[in-house]
Amino acid sequence: MEKANKLLYNSAIQILVTLSMLVLVTSILWLLKIPMMWFYLPICYIVTIAIQIFAFKTDKKNIFLTSILSIAIIIICLLLSGHVYDQSDDGNSYHKETIGLISHKWNPIYDDYDEYAIIHNYPHNHAMWAKHYPKTTWIIGSGFYMLTGNIETAKAYNCIFMFVGFFILYKGLYELTKKKIISIIISGICIFNPVSLSQVISLYIDGSLGILLFIVILEMLILIKKERNNEFNFIMGSSLLLIINIKFTGLAYAGVFCLGYYIYYVIKSIRKKEYKVLKNTTLYFVAIVLTSFLIVGSNSYIKNTLTNGHPFYPLMGKNKVDIMTYLQPASFQKMSPIQKNYYAIFSKTADIGMYNNGEPTLKIPFTFDEYELSQYGYDTRIGGYGIFFSGIFIISIIIIVISIIKLLIKKEYDNLILLFIPLITIILLLFFLSDGWWARYAPYLYLTVIISLIMLSNYKNKVLKILLGLFVILIYSNSFISFRQLVHKDMPKSGMTRNTLKELHGSNLDIYLGSDRFTGILFNLEDHHIEYKIITSKTNEMNNLYGTFAYYKNVED
Repeated sequence: MEKANKLLYNSAIQILVTLSMLVLVTSILWLLKIPMMWFYLPICYIVTIAIQIFAFKTDKKNIFLTSILSIAIIIICLLLSGHVYDQSDDGNSYHKETIGLISHKWNPIYDDYDEYAIIHNYPHNHAMWAKHYPKTTWIIGSGFYMLTGNIETAKAYNCIFMFVGFFILYKGLYELTKKKIISIIISGICIFNPVSLSQVISLYIDGSLGILLFIVILEMLILIKKERNNEFNFIMGSSLLLIINIKFTGLAYAGVFCLGYYIYYVIKSIRKKEYKVLKNTTLYFVAIVLTSFLIVGSNSYIKNTLTNGHPFYPLMGKNKVDIMTYLQPASFQKMSPIQKNYYAIFSKTADIGMYNNGEPTLKIPFTFDEYELSQYGYDTRIGGYGIFFSGIFIISIIIIVISIIKLLIKKEYDNLILLFIPLITIILLLFFLSDGWWARYAPYLYLTVIISLIMLSNYKNKVLKILLGLFVILIYSNSFISFRQLVHKDMPKSGMTRNTLKELHGSNLDIYLGSDRFTGILFNLEDHHIEYKIITSKTNEMNNLYGTFAYYKNVED
């Protein structure tokens, strides 16, 4: 069992480093005016194997088995993702459109998005987001797409990050706690959270961002508790490079949590007079951040600053674009961030906003109805962490408060500080981050659940151990209910889409898009060698092509 765990852990590192290297290499070559190519991913994988041999001193047999396992995991994730057709709005709009253009050699640094798309006869309705947003998952998704020829495989990164996250988190937790079962349970809860599970069969990226954030936080704890080594360097470096460039909030969240732990690390190092170690660690972080921001972020943060005066444009800066007002309930406009969080946590699960005149309805924790079950989706707005989360959150806070009191009584001040660092950060975000009420934008909130489980697992009382087991069952149930509902609703739609596209392979069609947003679907048509003409009105004889996103009519020869 120990050998299998080591093999899985090494495989997780291998995949993580490969994907981060793909993002880094692609970004560097974009600066050199070289577009993305299909062979980047295989080359990055080979280089990663070489790194493991020389940096980790791994024997050839272990590397061979690790590599076979890594390839198998990636292939399985690609097959699953390619088989399930994304039914999300964002997935079939700007995510697919941008992945499609990157795969067709658009260079976001030098090529104007609109001009490039027009010249090459590709859609360009989402230029605003494609030009300015960070591009980690778009690069990774393009790497998969260029190898398989199926744009649905691009979303395999969600499955892959779940695998990577589980085994890296398990190994780290076990090193810190020396509790195997608890480490497995908590790693699973981190990975199989409601947001990650609800997005795993889509091109959404929030679940992957949350997993990367959990890895970064755990690695900071390992840095404080243990010495920095090659494993830490590659895991932390790869995770930071990816999370900083996965989304604007990735940079913000990684920054605030790492800063808290880093300040403590500096104080601790100075007290021990470990100045050389502190200097080397600081230089390591500076190098990673500069690489992530200046090189990988050259196509987003740097370009945004140069062209629009703000690294987070179009969400901030002059002429910023408001994407939240229409998507939140009207009452939230007059609320403070903490009030929004209160209603989002303790109200009925509901996918509502100004767009459908919905308003949150407070409920008694642990109660639910059929309406709530029907509201689960890829980006559920109110109660997005599940129908039981309000009760789970209350229990988590109670456990944390009791644990703080216990640590104070025992005068375990070091552990108390390490507990306060994430808690204070979470509290500040709850009070001051205006849009953190939306579950998929707030992976940090789920840390309260994780922290409470870690604290509760330290108690040796048999009754408390039974309560821990019941609490774990409740948390897992909350997560998998959200996933079950998503599968129940969207898997049948996916099957219909897949079968329809197979039947229409090589056809000539008139296509009506349910909205001009859903241009990403056009790359699905290209994958199936379908010639098409976009028409502006839907006729009665048209059939469903891709859920409610697109309809078709055969063109008579």
